[in-house]
Amino acid sequence: MEANRQFEILPSKAKEISAFIARTIEQKPEDPPVEQRSNSRHSMPSSVVIRQLDENGNEIGPGFCTISKDLSDSGLGFLHTDPVTSEYLEVTVVSPIGEELCVNARVCHCTPVGNLGLLYQVGVEFYSRNNES
Repeated sequence: MEANRQFEILPSKAKEISAFIARTIEQKPEDPPVEQRSNSRHSMPSSVVIRQLDENGNEIGPGFCTISKDLSDSGLGFLHTDPVTSEYLEVTVVSPIGEELCVNARVCHCTPVGNLGLLYQVGVEFYSRNNES
């Protein structure tokens, strides 16, 4: 999916996201990063609430709850039983200690797991709107 020019790929909430990850990882320091990339991904199964948005940030379609697979400073991976059809999402991650982090995200991929299409692996990249601080 192509990024819309009105969005910055690097989120304005980068420090808030990094702090959220650090606090959460402190709860489970034995978990290593999932793999090394420009931003380390950390295995982090947490509750996630997803709202589907249009390019203007208006809610479209039903929201849903799922479980995260991994989290980094720049994005999130999760599994869902249906394909995610909206390019833009509002993602609220709830840490194991109940802390919430709400960020905007753009869907980078939505890939079926296996051949049956019963489960989808979704990867999103956090972004901020140009009018956000």
